[in-house]
Amino acid sequence: MRARTRVRVLTPVATVVTALLLAACSSTGTPSTGGATASGSPRPTDAASSAAASPVTAPSSAQPTPIDTQVVLWCGTGGIAKLGAVINSAARVEAQHAGGSGVIDLSQVSKDIYAARQYRPLPDPETQAAWTTALQHLANGLDSVLSVSDLKPHPSIAPELAKEKEAQGWEEYATGVAGLKDVDSRILAFGCLRDGDPWHV
Repeated sequence: MRARTRVRVLTPVATVVTALLLAACSSTGTPSTGGATASGSPRPTDAASSAAASPVTAPSSAQPTPIDTQVVLWCGTGGIAKLGAVINSAARVEAQHAGGSGVIDLSQVSKDIYAARQYRPLPDPETQAAWTTALQHLANGLDSVLSVSDLKPHPSIAPELAKEKEAQGWEEYATGVAGLKDVDSRILAFGCLRDGDPWHV
């Protein structure tokens, strides 16, 4: 059943026209089948045709670049080289310490950490946070180790405390190396490629 159409009467003329239409329907006994409704709305077919003819407007702004693409770009423009340099020098120092080496050169890993900190940040916030934290642990560990190094002519700390602080420094340094492994896994998961394995020392 068709829903009732509400007609809003604006002038007395509309009342007369409505009365004439009702009279015509009563005389014939057949409901009107005209295409127009009492409110003057277009036929359904006309509305469909109008909608089909309406042009579809394209989005005014382009979609943002996916984060993985941005990370791959970061890697390809020097980022992964910075990461690889820190990994290689840090892993080398850790291996020398684990092997009981009496003299360990910390100059290269210090330079690589500094260069990595100066490089532009990773586009992915979570990976950048992990990267920053790993570098901080490495730097703090090195500072602790160097502060009680035997290379200092006049240590200002008791030997027992110096040994304890050095151990704490290497422990934090190891935390930094573990953080590098996490960052490395994240970077590779984004699809970054590199030449060789920086962990091989």
